[in-house]
Amino acid sequence: MYILALIGIICTVVGSFYSLRLIKIIYYHPNKPSWEYSKQINKECAILLGLVVIFILFFFFYPSLLYIITHSISLALSF
Repeated sequence: MYILALIGIICTVVGSFYSLRLIKIIYYHPNKPSWEYSKQINKECAILLGLVVIFILFFFFYPSLLYIITHSISLALSF
């Protein structure tokens, strides 16, 4: 179990490095960007965004269809 503990420690150090780097950029970076609150997007991106939101909401409220599809795919791949 020493190898597993070592892998866990390495993953923790790497994750902490990226988290602390993000905190440093957010709070201590001297040049703060100017945020735009309403930016116009083109029609294709708006349609794609709407379809993705509908897709996510559908599977959020009715996840059993996704379970059935993935179960049948896994059964098809296992033979």
